[in-house]
Amino acid sequence: ELLESKEGFTLELYTKCDCMDMLLEYQKAADKTISISGFIPHSKMKSKIDDAYMLVNIGNKGMKMVPAKIFEMMSTMKPIIHFYHDEDDSCLTYLRKYPLACMINETKSVNDNIQKYLEFEERIKQISKNDIETIQNSIINAFALNTPRYTAEVIEKNV
Repeated sequence: ELLESKEGFTLELYTKCDCMDMLLEYQKAADKTISISGFIPHSKMKSKIDDAYMLVNIGNKGMKMVPAKIFEMMSTMKPIIHFYHDEDDSCLTYLRKYPLACMINETKSVNDNIQKYLEFEERIKQISKNDIETIQNSIINAFALNTPRYTAEVIEKNV
């Protein structure tokens, strides 16, 4: 429903996930609003990400490892919509620190999730150029322990 209301909007998915049947059903229902492809080379993906208005991530069930793509997505300073099924999703810890993320819980009602997205989209539209520096600083502070610099300092202290 939400995709149909967005004129000229296409949701492009590049995945080989275990929920492909569900995605194909959504694609069929949305006509040409959803495009699903398999994996593409990183260089091509970088170009797709650069051109995107917003990024979408589908959560991981039963995985403790955090996918590196989450950090790459956050580094773009683009809004991210993250779909998750339960609170054990390994991405939530990090995306909750990212001020440009909207977490959509698949177990909530469609209407609740649409409302959550619409509020998120409105908040994103209100961000000014002055807000960007504040957001960047909050990200740097939130992820200080996840940087190569921090890791190098820990190694240096322990050597």
